[in-house]
Amino acid sequence: MLKHIIQWFWRLVLSIVASQLVRWALRNALDWLE
Repeated sequence: MLKHIIQWFWRLVLSIVASQLVRWALRNALDWLE
């Protein structure tokens, strides 16, 4: 049970970090294109 919760928690954290990285990359790309 605890292992399942930890896996779900890591998936949530990774998805949040991934979305932040994508947003940061897009912002840098827009700044670079201008």
